[in-house]
Amino acid sequence: MSFKEKLFEGKYNYLKDGKVYTQEDFTVLKEDKIQGEYTYNAEVLTRVHTGEFLKIFVEAEFMHNFDPLRYQITRSLGDKESVETFLINQKDKNYTYIFDGVNGKQQFEKIVNGKPHIASPCFVLSTVMINAKKLDPVHRTTYSVITSSNIWDYEKPFVEKDIVLELQDLEQVPLKVGDRELKATHCKVVYFDDKGQISDHHDDIFMSKYNYIPYKAKFSDGLEIEVESLRNYEQHRTKF
Repeated sequence: MSFKEKLFEGKYNYLKDGKVYTQEDFTVLKEDKIQGEYTYNAEVLTRVHTGEFLKIFVEAEFMHNFDPLRYQITRSLGDKESVETFLINQKDKNYTYIFDGVNGKQQFEKIVNGKPHIASPCFVLSTVMINAKKLDPVHRTTYSVITSSNIWDYEKPFVEKDIVLELQDLEQVPLKVGDRELKATHCKVVYFDDKGQISDHHDDIFMSKYNYIPYKAKFSDGLEIEVESLRNYEQHRTKF
């Protein structure tokens, strides 16, 4: 039996028009062995307009090279709950999707070529795929992800889509978060219009050197997500 050691833990603030409306807590674990697997845990808690709390918990497991193995997304709001599970067999490329919602359980399987990652509602996992496929320093880098629109009930199977990242600088750039001065890798998320042309719309994301855990994202709709704390247990428990 292997032991999982904690590598990182931290917290994000979600802001709309400069005001915090929710937070995310996360931890990153790794098996204490050669080619040990990684486990990411993240939780978001948000008060909705009814006064109830929407709770989202994500547990994601990866091979030592960050090929995905399992994602489980649990949502709860009042008396409603749903659990989405993705099971990935990296040998035969079979992706098994299980959704257990308010109207029962559904299952869908598909052979998916390549090594797509899973789109997650938690920010810490938004850039994890870069650990498996490095950013191209010259050209845009395309990542394949699997996403689902199912929230409380099963509506349709997962779909595959591409995310395109464009590295903005070969070196890390200065980034101010609160009263802290950080160094970050800056990328733009590139979007395309219906004609396949690059859209004027883009989002900015700034990543740490620690497993590309994101520090901050700025979205065109006024939403921002930024790190409040990130503790690195690999380097003598130092904290930025």
